[in-house]
Amino acid sequence: MMEDKVGCIYPEVCQETCIDCGLCQKVCPVVTPLPLNQTEKGFIAYAKDLHEQQTAASGGIASVLSDLFIERSGVVYGSSATQSFNVKHVRVAERENLEQLKGSKYVHSYIGLLLKDLLSDLKNERDVLFIGTPCQVAGVRGFLRKDYPNFYALDLVCHGVPPQKVLASAIGNACGEDAQKVKSIRFRRKDENGKISYGLYLDGNDGTELYARNIPKDSYSLGFMKALFYRPNCYSCPYARPERIGDLTLGDFWEKDKPANLPQQRQYGISMVLCNTPKGERLLELCKERLIMKEHPKDDLLMRNTLLRKPMPKHREYDAFQRTFSNDGYAACKPIFRRMRAEAYKQMFMIKLSKVIYKLPFTEKIYSRFFRKKI
Repeated sequence: MMEDKVGCIYPEVCQETCIDCGLCQKVCPVVTPLPLNQTEKGFIAYAKDLHEQQTAASGGIASVLSDLFIERSGVVYGSSATQSFNVKHVRVAERENLEQLKGSKYVHSYIGLLLKDLLSDLKNERDVLFIGTPCQVAGVRGFLRKDYPNFYALDLVCHGVPPQKVLASAIGNACGEDAQKVKSIRFRRKDENGKISYGLYLDGNDGTELYARNIPKDSYSLGFMKALFYRPNCYSCPYARPERIGDLTLGDFWEKDKPANLPQQRQYGISMVLCNTPKGERLLELCKERLIMKEHPKDDLLMRNTLLRKPMPKHREYDAFQRTFSNDGYAACKPIFRRMRAEAYKQMFMIKLSKVIYKLPFTEKIYSRFFRKKI
């Protein structure tokens, strides 16, 4: 795997040792596309357990599923951000290690040779749950070359993935000399009332918070949300569509102007779940006692989440960032982030203003005419 100037990694065939078997092309889902699944049902859900709600990025569904697999002597493969400069997929077989899989990771998670362990677990007839982006799920399915009955895949609704080099540079820029003290990284956090904040939050070896800034003050999370520095292929992602590669698809449920109708306490976030295969239906049936779950029209879920219909478009500063970061590093990109931040504050102001105006009597027509199209 070779790295380009901004840190994106790509496969390169070593001609000296290649035996021309063609297997790399047969298993690559880019060269040999895999069939996708039609979504059968949609749900909105969250974990019954309050701790899972509080510590998960959204509704805690992935945590509930992971715990179920461990309880049944299975294993879980998911992304861990406990090493801030090395976000990677890990194998978890014990319940006490499940915490490291929690939370969103706004970066490319490295998998490497871990697939050997995954294949070994399958051949030893252990149930395996793999959690990752759709392209990672496709890569694993291609590698396996057949549908193992004990393999289950959960694909995540994905914005796109920046290379780890960009994240490492952002951490170095944020923390300076303390960058080497950073142990764990988060991109979301919840307060005691369940309000979710987005940004970059870095903790040291002793648990102290070394850096914490919300979007748009934090440049990395701003760049991520605005699609400034994803891998080039993310902008034409073949998996940002209603048809899915996983048995289940998991994402955030955005309530906005269409509130959810779920019973009991739900202040810590709600997840959207798409059931795509009989295996996915089996998983939901197994963990239904641990969830507050309600079937929801799948077409409405597709409308609420643009990334289930099309990939994120490149930000207009994309080329400028690529050029500046490659030549002069992350710190030199400050003018780019300054322009993006000003734009973000302007958008936030317009949204707040439009909401205030919309609540005033007899202004719905004015709101529709002058504000809706601009936001």
